[in-house]
Amino acid sequence: MTVAQRYALMKANVDGLKPLQVGIAVCDHEGQQVAWEFNLCDFCRLADPHDQKALDYLADRGVDLDMLGALLMGSSLIGAGHGRPLSWITYAGAYYAAYLLKIVTGGAPLRTARRGRAW
Repeated sequence: MTVAQRYALMKANVDGLKPLQVGIAVCDHEGQQVAWEFNLCDFCRLADPHDQKALDYLADRGVDLDMLGALLMGSSLIGAGHGRPLSWITYAGAYYAAYLLKIVTGGAPLRTARRGRAW
């Protein structure tokens, strides 16, 4: 398969499915390690039917989905690494990166064509 064909296959799978679980392990330049695992519900407020009153109820109690996504995007986990090079080590990395992007963009579909470096 060409890179474009592999991207198209990965895009079709990621766009068609909802993530179920996210596991993240990070290590800093001194070797300190932290790991998290989150089980996700399959709700996307942009795509799934919902009761706005329920979302308002959560917002009134401090749950801010937009802020959570923005904080994650601005963190060194996804962002610029606070001036340090950022490296990701993954198994099936294209899929994991694509699902993470899907989560932080509120379920938006991936771009039609891959840009930048190869997965």
